[in-house]
Amino acid sequence: MSVSLRVEDGSLIIHITDQGSGMSRDQINRLGKLVFSSRGYGTGLGLAIAVRAVYLHGGRLLCESSEGEGTAIQLEIPLSGPPVTSRIPDGPAL
Repeated sequence: MSVSLRVEDGSLIIHITDQGSGMSRDQINRLGKLVFSSRGYGTGLGLAIAVRAVYLHGGRLLCESSEGEGTAIQLEIPLSGPPVTSRIPDGPAL
């Protein structure tokens, strides 16, 4: 696993990659949904809460993954801007 941080265009960019088993398109589309876990254990709340926190601060989460090749997640969080919003996208989290 690798984690990097940088500031770019007024946003904090957090980039996380791994060389794990990767995810299918269906799994990627369900990321951030309440009580979804691909592991068979856990509550499925952790990523859902994290995704909502990012959105509430005007940010976004991007995911690239291929089965058998690992996953790359990028969080983009504005360092300044409009106040926190209560609007959370209705579609896929990513």
